[in-house]
Amino acid sequence: MMRTDGAVKPAKTSHLKRFLQHFLVEWGIVLLSLTIVLIALSKTDIVGMTNNYIYDRLLTLNEREADSRIVIVGIDDSSLEMLGIWPWSRQTHADFLQQLKKYKPKAVLFDVLTLEPSTNPMDDQHLGEAMGQFDRIAAPVSLFSYAGEPIGVTMPIGSVARNASLGQIVQTPDSDGVVRQTALNIKDKNGTSWPLLTSLLIDKANRDESNALFRIPFNVPKGRYVTLPYWSVLNHQVPEGFLQDKYVLIGATAQGLGDQRVTPVSGEKGTVAGIEIHANILDTLLNDLKIKNLEQ
Repeated sequence: MMRTDGAVKPAKTSHLKRFLQHFLVEWGIVLLSLTIVLIALSKTDIVGMTNNYIYDRLLTLNEREADSRIVIVGIDDSSLEMLGIWPWSRQTHADFLQQLKKYKPKAVLFDVLTLEPSTNPMDDQHLGEAMGQFDRIAAPVSLFSYAGEPIGVTMPIGSVARNASLGQIVQTPDSDGVVRQTALNIKDKNGTSWPLLTSLLIDKANRDESNALFRIPFNVPKGRYVTLPYWSVLNHQVPEGFLQDKYVLIGATAQGLGDQRVTPVSGEKGTVAGIEIHANILDTLLNDLKIKNLEQ
């Protein structure tokens, strides 16, 4: 006769217990693995990297023409060969601006730092006087911050500060080293708000006084802005009327001068000169093409 007492129950209970333990261990491993993956992704900012990749690809697929009102005058290799090693004297820049004035540009951006007096005080004076001839000319200050300290500012020499509108040229790259955005205004440690240098070329009524960051639509291919060598203006070799009512941006384009950045459209073409980035920013402001992040 078969026994019907509870002798088999401990075996069933032990089997169920082992199953639950195995189940919990497996899911514990899964949850731990997911946690590790999420932590790793958060440290690599995978969402931000993905957004940047999509943004960059969209720019390359939607090229547009450069604004014809913008002309770059480059401190290029040919000008260095003709005028000698950098830096040039302030008198050279004064002579250059005297010649540029004859072409009647609408506005001028002079992207050359003049933070220290030259050995000849008269050169500095002449540079300031040459700047004073223009109705609208902008020159940079230097903003700096060390180890997260409040932002300090170094002013240009007095003759420049008195005769030009002053702004900042900060271009902070993203974590991948690519420049995609800039700030309209930046406050220093004393509470002074420094506008984006290119914005000073636009009518004040149309300027944005906020501190907002905006993305620059770098979908004008590299090298598409009309660019002249510095020497051609200095020697009055530019056709009459060519620069009339144009926004003239003066700055380094020679690779050896170091003012080069990586942008979303530089790609295999390497870096882009800082003055060409200014051209993209001015183009963006003139045509109201600022791209704001969704979280703003």
